[in-house]
Amino acid sequence: TTGVRTATALTGAQSGFSAGWNSSYMGACYDSTRDLYYVYSGQAATGQTLYQIDPANSYACTSVSTSGTPTETTVSGINSRMVYLAAYDVIIMQPAWNSGLWAMKRS
Repeated sequence: TTGVRTATALTGAQSGFSAGWNSSYMGACYDSTRDLYYVYSGQAATGQTLYQIDPANSYACTSVSTSGTPTETTVSGINSRMVYLAAYDVIIMQPAWNSGLWAMKRS
């Protein structure tokens, strides 16, 4: 049905995310190649962890292993400065309004 929202509880080990998460400041993007959502806050208090949410697996929420993290953090979070580019299979984000771009290649 068009225009209807359904609240779905997250499952998995990371379903509560980390202390310090504020949903109004995080970034999220959709990976159309894998049918996954990625969530990242950019806040130092969250451990700068990238999470993936799998709608095909009861919305299981798990952390994604990455090498290296952006050196920039922000008090107010990433504020939606995050996008998935299917043509390159990469997540692009800008941790702070005055920082450079970071690319996370999915493998």
